[in-house]
Amino acid sequence: MNYNFVQSTLFFCIAGIFMPGFTAIGIFIIQLLLTTTGINCSVAWMVTWWIMAVGMVLLPLLFIRMLRRNPQQNQERLKTKHMFFNILEYTFLQAVLASFFTNSQTLCDRIDGQNGLVFALTGWMALPVLLALSSLFHTTSKQAPILYEPK
Repeated sequence: MNYNFVQSTLFFCIAGIFMPGFTAIGIFIIQLLLTTTGINCSVAWMVTWWIMAVGMVLLPLLFIRMLRRNPQQNQERLKTKHMFFNILEYTFLQAVLASFFTNSQTLCDRIDGQNGLVFALTGWMALPVLLALSSLFHTTSKQAPILYEPK
């Protein structure tokens, strides 16, 4: 496989410097959707963080599984899947890391710039983790068994 996961993620990281606000809006929308169903704001944040934590762990495992099952897939499809992975994992990491720097009470009760700064900083903190995961994917794709010989 000739696809370079690390190089592709480096390009994503350049964009990732400017996008933590957009993904934070997505995280806040998930929390708001939960609160519109009648869940308390603090509980909605806890549920959001749990959903994001599960996604943060499962998504790389599913991506590695896909790489091992389909080692000779089309480069364009792989590029699209990897970009989709980067966006989702970036959002998951951003939310989970934010849970270490703020709490649900602060997010529900305080309306100030601190919440935005927390999500911006945790978005930037997610970028090195994405690079490490891409390096793992690159190694995994090189070690993946060839299940069939291309003709």
